[in-house]
Amino acid sequence: MKAKLTGVVTGFFLVWLFSGVAEAQASLTVEPITWDVIGLDSNDPTAGPKYFPVGVRITNTGASTSGALTATFT
Repeated sequence: MKAKLTGVVTGFFLVWLFSGVAEAQASLTVEPITWDVIGLDSNDPTAGPKYFPVGVRITNTGASTSGALTATFT
């Protein structure tokens, strides 16, 4: 009886030890803050704008911190 009880207690301990706490993930939203058009507005590059600003705002809407973020423009 003592060996069976020891096995049950050991089993519960191992389950408790390896069942970690679930952590919340960061939830990010990406919102454009400039025009959605990139390119010349006419056939003559000297007549139209030369530079087109592009930008987005990334907001963490989750409960936990997001950590370091990296963005690549392609």
